[in-house]
Amino acid sequence: RQLTGRSQFVLMMDISNSMNAEDITPSRMAFSVAFAEKLLLGMEGSRVALFAFAANGYLIMPFTSDLFALRSVLAGLSPLATTHQGTHIGESLETLFKKLASIERSVLDKGGDWMPPSLVMLSDGESHSPIEIKTLARFRSARIPIYAIGVGTPGGTLIPTGGRSNSMPLRDRSGKPIHTQLNKKNLTEMSSRTEGAYFSARLEEIPRLIDHLKRRDRGGQSPSQFQTRSE
Repeated sequence: RQLTGRSQFVLMMDISNSMNAEDITPSRMAFSVAFAEKLLLGMEGSRVALFAFAANGYLIMPFTSDLFALRSVLAGLSPLATTHQGTHIGESLETLFKKLASIERSVLDKGGDWMPPSLVMLSDGESHSPIEIKTLARFRSARIPIYAIGVGTPGGTLIPTGGRSNSMPLRDRSGKPIHTQLNKKNLTEMSSRTEGAYFSARLEEIPRLIDHLKRRDRGGQSPSQFQTRSE
């Protein structure tokens, strides 16, 4: 049976080009992977899925309790893992929501139990299109809180090509160097509208995040709220 009394969450990793920026040491991407790996070490016994996104998103690993294997996959994540660049967080959330709804149906059809997972998002919050309120409302009604970790600084920096600080900066179509910075507003809105929480990019925040994840599950199984099927 699919669960339950133990934590279940999705790691949603931003792998857009801006994650190569080095305003967070050694880079946003490297920090995100290190943060996720340390989080998993503190969440042994949980079931975790891995979802990566840039222009859109895709499920890299379905829910698993094999966190060692998951950490191995995490270590290989980078913007090179997708050719579809240009961040669209809203579209990626929609893709993830539909995938979770499909997983839920499959579990219930097999007679299993289902508890809506939490969502842990590591991102700089930049998005080339607005994040629709109706998308966030779906997550809230489905009881899927978004715990957002803001990876980047308000001042930001240029994006190195090839992920190295001594390389030429990434440029837009007009030839102008692209400047990237943390969009905390997007991340705090996503977390607040889904009854989650926002965390800064510090490893010291991991115990507080773990407490949020575990506290949510202490009440036991929650009913499904997906509005994707006609009854």
